[in-house]
Amino acid sequence: MLFLVFGAMVNAIYLVTDWDSFGAFGEMSQFAFVRDTWASLVATNTGLFIGLLIAGEATAGILVLSGGRRMQAGLVMLMAFHLGLLFFGWWLWLYAVPILGALSLLLRAELRHEPQQATRLAGPGS
Repeated sequence: MLFLVFGAMVNAIYLVTDWDSFGAFGEMSQFAFVRDTWASLVATNTGLFIGLLIAGEATAGILVLSGGRRMQAGLVMLMAFHLGLLFFGWWLWLYAVPILGALSLLLRAELRHEPQQATRLAGPGS
């Protein structure tokens, strides 16, 4: 739910109301290749790339809410997204690292829960 509301929806609102804020986002990176790529690719095609970002965040959020294997896929998507955020500035580490830890624990719990649930559904002697 967090990524549907605070990820996809907030980025959609920014896309409509403050288009230029996305251009400045890449400038905060500690890596020149990220700054250069962001300026030459994303900032010049903001609608396309931020639209893909919004679609990805919404998809991951819906997958997580779906449960089961879809939840696992959504968690992996969110982990990949947060790993990518680490390239955009040290200040994002304050947010992304704890979230990565939480998502890892959620995925681990889901993976451990799945075999137990399958055994229960199969019944004794299966």
